[in-house]
Amino acid sequence: MLRLRLTNTRSFLRLAMLVPVVLIAVFLWGCAGPVEQGQEAPPETQPETPQEVDSGEPYTIAELSERVGGATAYIEASRGGIPFAFGSGFVIQPEGVVVTNFHVLEGSDGAHVELNGGRYDVVSVLAASEKWDLAVLKIDGGNLNALPLGVGVNVVRVGEEVMAVGNPEGLEGTVSSGIVSALRFDEEMGIDLIQTTTPISKGSSGGPLLNMWGEVIGVNTYTYVRGQNLNFAVPVDQIHLLLEQVGSGETVAAVFGDGRGTERAYEHQVGELAVVLQWEGDLDLDLEIWSDEFEYLGAVFDLGDSPDIGRGDQGEEWFVFREYPETSVSREYDLPRDFSRGRFVVSPFFFGPETEQTVQAVLTVIFPDGSTQQLQQELSYLPPYDQWFAVLIDVDRNDAEVLDAFADGSESATTGFYEHRAGDLAVVLEWAGDVDLDLEIWSDEYDYLGAAFDLGDSPDIGHGDDGEEWFVFREYPETDVSHGWDFSRGRFVVSPFFFGPETEETVLAVLTVILPDGSRQRLQQELSYLPPYDQWFALLIDVDSNRVEILDFFDD
Repeated sequence: MLRLRLTNTRSFLRLAMLVPVVLIAVFLWGCAGPVEQGQEAPPETQPETPQEVDSGEPYTIAELSERVGGATAYIEASRGGIPFAFGSGFVIQPEGVVVTNFHVLEGSDGAHVELNGGRYDVVSVLAASEKWDLAVLKIDGGNLNALPLGVGVNVVRVGEEVMAVGNPEGLEGTVSSGIVSALRFDEEMGIDLIQTTTPISKGSSGGPLLNMWGEVIGVNTYTYVRGQNLNFAVPVDQIHLLLEQVGSGETVAAVFGDGRGTERAYEHQVGELAVVLQWEGDLDLDLEIWSDEFEYLGAVFDLGDSPDIGRGDQGEEWFVFREYPETSVSREYDLPRDFSRGRFVVSPFFFGPETEQTVQAVLTVIFPDGSTQQLQQELSYLPPYDQWFAVLIDVDRNDAEVLDAFADGSESATTGFYEHRAGDLAVVLEWAGDVDLDLEIWSDEYDYLGAAFDLGDSPDIGHGDDGEEWFVFREYPETDVSHGWDFSRGRFVVSPFFFGPETEETVLAVLTVILPDGSRQRLQQELSYLPPYDQWFALLIDVDSNRVEILDFFDD
């Protein structure tokens, strides 16, 4: 079962420092969707007119936009060859030297830069500072259009007009203008930041902030969401300082990779309540954390201090239930940091492309006194998902409860969960793929009654890379959507159907009937939106006798 990492959205809250009042800030990194592959880099050509600083009249926004366009970049971060985030950057030397924010590439082991119609590999990291949130990269391109660097923050004037360029929400080459609002000292970075009114959004991180003479005066880094046009840039002074430290270069993985190249195993300390996921095989598993109301909180490598070490023939990740200090990731994502109290659901998930491989996984709960509770299972990316385990951790009571069934939904929809209760007669539909399936209910005379998410209490969670919906045969109260139906007696036909536009994709779906005593009957089929429909399945459910009949043919 796949769940895109939190790092696929890199759009969450970053807690700010006192600046002088306590505000909440958002880093502008990443995208919430698939990253399109660009074209290969074209042959090197003569660069556009170099951006020499004109001591005469300042440019207009339109003139400046034309001059800087060829030097601003779209940066794609990847892990294990899989793109997971993007940001912005800009060329400062024609030989292929590019500046961006450190957090744009954080957690990556590879990166590409799309620039002026070409696509280039990041071949090395020349200099980087996590504290200043800056990185200087070398790409495999040359003869490029470059932006001139300004002198420093000491010549920046409050009230002067400025322009920002970046890729907000993946919209490449977006230009916005505003003024310098203030210069504010950042206690964590130990430098003055440039506060501006230039509108920027997630994905703009790493883009240039320019004065009207075309000089880079800063690097757009984050914005405060609890306010209007409160945006901040790291000043150009820090770029100058990094350029003094340029060496022969290191790999992207060595500088930005999870664990920074170190693979640490968890060592239990007395008093800690922890979960440890271990597996064998060359697939990559991760741990995700949910609230006890099944609100997705994040992956442990974002929430805690476990590195992602799932590269190779085995892996291990862990999470300790305690309060964590603020980090660049937690600030950016508005992630919870206090896990020292409350109840949380923990579940493993696959990271990476769809696969038919299975993996042997062990999830161990380690209690403060060192005692353990362990679950072991062979996990599959594809449905059915009832082999997936999840554990409800009660931190206050130091207690762990194994959940009966668990399926994670998408980040863009309400999370779904069905846990069978004795006495329930239920049907559960599960599928793998980025299409949306739903359950529909008919009378035994084939009168259409409605979809399960309208008739019952299953959320519609089919807008991700997998999904689950269910229906329990009981009496439901009247709602705004339905007049109230009594499914506690009678005979009904249940069938899956596609929701959404026509598609040629197929999807692997499993329909499971769970009888009141917990026994199960299951149908599995690869379904198509297009005819013929004889591969579509339907079940006739007799609620009074708890009998299930597979219908020979059904065309919805």
